[in-house]
Amino acid sequence: MGRATVSEIQTEFVEQVRRGVFVEVEQTAGRPRRAHSTPAMIALEERTMALMREGQQTQPPLIHPSTQATVARDYAELSARSARGGGRDLSQS
Repeated sequence: MGRATVSEIQTEFVEQVRRGVFVEVEQTAGRPRRAHSTPAMIALEERTMALMREGQQTQPPLIHPSTQATVARDYAELSARSARGGGRDLSQS
């Protein structure tokens, strides 16, 4: 391992952002600082989401409808939180 100053690391990071090695991504509200990813990771995440969307409603439910209704009734606050953005509805992406 070599040695580098904070300034050198910051300069190199800025250069890699400029070259597109790192891409600034939208940051979740309430999180400090900026967030970065790579083009490869962004592509992988997009493909994963597409596969999940394509698979929706293609198989029978894993739980019995009565169990699903009971869970929905007993944990209604979870659905309300999802509606406010606490969870992510894959069909909306």
